[in-house]
Amino acid sequence: DYKYHNFVSEEDISSGVEFEEYSLKPEDFEKDLIWLRDNGYMTITSKDLIEYLEGKKALPAKAVIISIDDGSYGVYKNAWPLLKKYNMKADFNVIGTQIDEIWEKLSGGGTRLGDAAPYCTWEELTEMSESGEINICSHTYGMHVYDKENRIGMSMMENEMDDEFAEAVKKDYELSVSCIEGWT
Repeated sequence: DYKYHNFVSEEDISSGVEFEEYSLKPEDFEKDLIWLRDNGYMTITSKDLIEYLEGKKALPAKAVIISIDDGSYGVYKNAWPLLKKYNMKADFNVIGTQIDEIWEKLSGGGTRLGDAAPYCTWEELTEMSESGEINICSHTYGMHVYDKENRIGMSMMENEMDDEFAEAVKKDYELSVSCIEGWT
């Protein structure tokens, strides 16, 4: 049972990318893909599943969703080529603020060099989305942070009413979807 987040190669590590608890080496991800293929599994995306539930699409007998969180550049650089190699798909659940921050940094002439945890840009997400192998999904716009002064991730704040929390989640989700749809 893996929680797919970042795919970090030896080359990445030598460039300063951190291999942390949610990292996986590309060769280990490839082993997972080979296992899925050899055991008759077919990858689908959440979009495929929704279309199936709406009666618009059939699913393969052994359907599985590969879900990748956060928006790390290692997906673009290391995981996506493997998905293409094995003709597989995945959901990529991105954090909007992280994507906006790297997009602004690179658009302003900065680089990823030295980033311990680099993220994808909107252009890279669009390229992956257009390929058909990657379905871009929301992993919040900005509620994935752990701000100890206010909200801790998607948790309710102390003394926050249910309707206030629901409105905060709704606004965050709408902003995330707006960014994703605007780019892809």
